[in-house]
Amino acid sequence: MGKKYLILVVDDIKENRLLLRKLIESINHTVQEASNGKEALESARTLKPDFIISDILMPVMDGFQLCMQIKKDEFLKSIPFIFYTATYTSKKDEEFVLSLGAIRFIVKPQEPDKFLEIIRDVLNAHEKGTLPEPKNIICNEKEVFKLFNERLVNKLEQKMLDLEKENTENIQLLETLKKSEDLLNATQKITKAGGWRWDINERTMFWTEETYRIHEADFYEIKPGSTEHMERGVECYAEKDLQVIMDAFQSCAEKGISYDMEFPFTTFKGNMKWIRTSGKPVKENGNIIGVVGNIMDITEIKKAEEELKKYKDSLEDLVIERTVQLEN
Repeated sequence: MGKKYLILVVDDIKENRLLLRKLIESINHTVQEASNGKEALESARTLKPDFIISDILMPVMDGFQLCMQIKKDEFLKSIPFIFYTATYTSKKDEEFVLSLGAIRFIVKPQEPDKFLEIIRDVLNAHEKGTLPEPKNIICNEKEVFKLFNERLVNKLEQKMLDLEKENTENIQLLETLKKSEDLLNATQKITKAGGWRWDINERTMFWTEETYRIHEADFYEIKPGSTEHMERGVECYAEKDLQVIMDAFQSCAEKGISYDMEFPFTTFKGNMKWIRTSGKPVKENGNIIGVVGNIMDITEIKKAEEELKKYKDSLEDLVIERTVQLEN
């Protein structure tokens, strides 16, 4: 295989594009990237790549629509189109993409060697002129939109059900932790939840192991009991949130007012998370002697909520759009 091909890689996730770029460049071919179908279509019309490898679920224009536009364009329709997806993986999904004119349907993830083997086979076949022509391509645009709508609605509905289930389970997890009186026992049993305790008289702060993990701090990095836990811990909050959390902590320590809040959070290693943190006073003979609290990594819950909203919005918009198109 002596020819050097230009391959257009389309994926809205930067890390996925980078991985494919490295793999393809390792076999001496050139890569052009696009983050959605609209960008890819514009790039294809300018550069006319030799091959297109595309994800399906993307913003602005998805892979289905991109493939349809490519195959409708007299200048571009001869470009071999390959789908590489982790979202649409059923047999019906494969049948649909092949009916659009794609030549291969690859399900993510693939081991690098296996992926390159598939790509080499396609390139070799193309070079020898033995690449099979797409069969049973649907030319009726209304039929395409009907099938497209069915696949999209089916996937979005399933995704919403999965996200709703996950979100419900995570909310139940949070409520269990909130109601628990045995902090240390609860934080050991519930995933991604850590505990801490501040002793007012001794001026000592202790974290559980999970709290170190959430902060991405080594257990031996801070001396147990040291106020450095507090000094370094507050640096993880954004400037606009710092005063809010400090005021809440002070009110708890001085007035016995409990708190429960959610904040964006930057770990010691610079990674972004979302956390839920709460605190309540510890009393002895009516006097406040300390504060105990918990901190929970709720990043996945936030992502699930965002995904759920995005898919609900997408479903509503797309069903309306496709219904109008089918009626016209």
